[in-house]
Amino acid sequence: KQWYQRRVRGEDGRIVRGLQRGANSFTHSTAVSLLQLTTKLFTSIQCVAEVTYDLVSPAQIRRDALHHPADLREGLVNAYQVVTSDITTRASSIQHAAVFNHATKGI
Repeated sequence: KQWYQRRVRGEDGRIVRGLQRGANSFTHSTAVSLLQLTTKLFTSIQCVAEVTYDLVSPAQIRRDALHHPADLREGLVNAYQVVTSDITTRASSIQHAAVFNHATKGI
């Protein structure tokens, strides 16, 4: 019986430690691979979204996007205008959707 236990367990628990290390290594490499795959997926989605936006947006907006600011102040002003415009547009569309859904009672 002692011989069997020693054989199954290993001399100093080396088999168990080896299995634990192997499982830990497998888990680590699987997690890293999953993160890399997720990163590639989101990068692809972002690329498709940017191309779609470029195709759908009017030429005037794209032409304005190519304008480089003269200094930091002008860049910050442009960024502020873009962000406030986007927030205003999104708030308006959310408000419109809420009013429309309320008027149709969610139907």
